[in-house]
Amino acid sequence: MPALRAVTTGTLALFTQGVRMTWIGTWSCAQVSGADSGRSRDGFHNQTLRSIVRISAGGSAVRIRLSNMFGDRPLTVGAAHVAVRRTGATTVPGTSCAVTFAGRRMAVIPPGRRLFSDPVPLRTEDGTDLAVSLGLPDATGPASWHPAALTTSYQAEGAGHGADADGRAFARASQSWYFLDGVDVVNPSLRGAVVAFGPSTTDGIGSALDANERYPDELSRRLLKLPDGERMTVLNAGIAGNRLLSDNGTCGPSALNRFARDAVQQSGVRAVILWEGTNDVATRPRQRPDHHRRDPAAARGGRVLQPRREPAARGGQRVDPLERRVRWRRRLRPDPARPAAPPAAAARL
Repeated sequence: MPALRAVTTGTLALFTQGVRMTWIGTWSCAQVSGADSGRSRDGFHNQTLRSIVRISAGGSAVRIRLSNMFGDRPLTVGAAHVAVRRTGATTVPGTSCAVTFAGRRMAVIPPGRRLFSDPVPLRTEDGTDLAVSLGLPDATGPASWHPAALTTSYQAEGAGHGADADGRAFARASQSWYFLDGVDVVNPSLRGAVVAFGPSTTDGIGSALDANERYPDELSRRLLKLPDGERMTVLNAGIAGNRLLSDNGTCGPSALNRFARDAVQQSGVRAVILWEGTNDVATRPRQRPDHHRRDPAAARGGRVLQPRREPAARGGQRVDPLERRVRWRRRLRPDPARPAAPPAAAARL
């Protein structure tokens, strides 16, 4: 793998990788192990999951990535479909495409593994909502999932509803994503992908449900306004409660343990925004995690420039998530007095 190099944009650390790839990541989520109770622990059996995801940039074809990283048995996907979402669980008629894996409709993913689909000839536009449906005929056991999706997805009884356009079978709603952890596109106008890597600030805690107003969403809309050849997608690899140095159950593996999978191995990655350490300081204030930041990239020949951390607390209270989001919007919106930092820096990557 080519060496990573670090550059800075304001208070952010960016690792750039000088390789242009055919497939560019356009949506992602970082997954964690199942909780002690609930759907993520019990899993699914003879059901269809319809995950709703908003892609960053569109393209002439898509492929999906499924994950069984935290499963305790092989995950059997009886059938998968991807379509353009209309509203709720309904899809735009005529857009549903069957997904294959190495030419087969069914896929079996071993525990601790991920699997890309074959290319799907579905043309999409920037900011399209996709409905990715997975038919699960066998008991899945504990699920690999992203708890705080802040997006409504759907579940239906029976494993054969993936191609349904009307959505009537999808009677149960969920605010988590299960098994789906990535979507890639083919789009020659894209320079690459930026991975936003961090804890709840990146995950979007405090954002309204179905509003797509996390800071990576805001950044994505900005970067896609750049000229062709400079446009970049943004992939969200945030996990609420995530820590730099220690694994934390449904708050995910430590940043050190997940950096390669959730950041470096993303399709077409050109840069990583690394924002970690706040939860380490908040829970163990005498611990100094800064020197450990170098480890993930240093192992790949890179160097890390530390971003400025937000205050972990003010007056004994944690900073309100809404206030954090407002601060980020101020940083990302154009300043009449000077060029906006993130897109200007992205153009130089």
